[in-house]
Amino acid sequence: MARVLDVLLLALALSPMPALAGGAGQGDGPWIAPVTAYPDDSITVRQLENKLAALRGKSDREMAHEIAGIELSERLSTGKLEKLAQPLPGKRSAQALIAVADASAFLDLPESEQPRISMPDRLLQGEIVSRAADFVARTVSKMPDFIATKTTTRFQSVKHFNASEDPVIVIHRGFQFIDRSEVITVYRDGNEVEETPQKGKAANGRNNIRGLHNTGIFGPLLASVMMDVLKGRIGWSHWEESIDGPAAVFRFAVPEDKSTYTVSFCCVSGRNASLSEFKATPAYHGEIAINPNSGAIMRIVLKTDLKVGIELTRMDLAVDYGRATIGGRSFICPVRGVSIANVRELVKKPAPTAVGGSYMFTGGPMITAINDTRFDNYHQFRSDIKILPFDATAPSQ
Repeated sequence: MARVLDVLLLALALSPMPALAGGAGQGDGPWIAPVTAYPDDSITVRQLENKLAALRGKSDREMAHEIAGIELSERLSTGKLEKLAQPLPGKRSAQALIAVADASAFLDLPESEQPRISMPDRLLQGEIVSRAADFVARTVSKMPDFIATKTTTRFQSVKHFNASEDPVIVIHRGFQFIDRSEVITVYRDGNEVEETPQKGKAANGRNNIRGLHNTGIFGPLLASVMMDVLKGRIGWSHWEESIDGPAAVFRFAVPEDKSTYTVSFCCVSGRNASLSEFKATPAYHGEIAINPNSGAIMRIVLKTDLKVGIELTRMDLAVDYGRATIGGRSFICPVRGVSIANVRELVKKPAPTAVGGSYMFTGGPMITAINDTRFDNYHQFRSDIKILPFDATAPSQ
């Protein structure tokens, strides 16, 4: 009876919501070199497929240059991205395509990937959301201890180069590859911990990657967001295809006073031109894609509603979930995450004598920074202990 009441309450709480678009602030800064403008005309995923087919036979560098100037009007799904990346000639073109896909991560899928299924009535909508809440509760409490490889690739719309005096800032056509890092993520007793980067995979030897940081993607994040969503506003959006068939997509909005979603970004300009980490628990909105039968979360989109007047104007996260085998059992786990931030670029300059120190950090132009994160190589985490028989006749050491 209590479960039926919960479903009815959820159904009553559901209400149609308009599309929730995240604003992306822009600003000007000094030292900007004139370059070719980013293309005004975006293309569809089908047009992208045709363009890539027409480019076959070109070198890796040539294809990377052509791909970098593409802007999509639709979301390039993870599955379609992997399919299109297979015939590419090399690393440069593959990285360029990833950046194009990441920039589209918060758009709608093409109509061909949106099943033509009738909208469920409000009671069924409530049941689907209730199943999702049950799924999250089960996932967080029953996930086994495991390890996974987390690979992060960073892109930016701007690169700067240190010069003898003022640095040179160059805005490129499309997004430029910055670096790539690989760490081992350990999920143990419901907590997520990142181990030391693997040898030879760290980005320039740094452990702290600049960009949006989210912890608990394997479970705690879902639990926190689901609690917030049920306290905020949630409404039906549409159907879309997932690896498990049609997924029911709901849009939601969480006010700041009900938010438990904490974000952090490294780094912004702090006092005395030093580096400072930005942390906040803002209002946010987004989408959640749910398997209507099992309640499994297949995709989640979080768009923060940051206050005006700070050095960050956008901090958005999208996570795709898929199946992973851990300890002989199948679990729904994150496979790809995309975070996008609009932030003021930090420029390293020689510090005046009065400031002290060799260098200082000043604000340059507003840039768009992308972190593409992949999760794979899931394995159950076990501690193996070898027990040897005790020999009472052996001499003590």
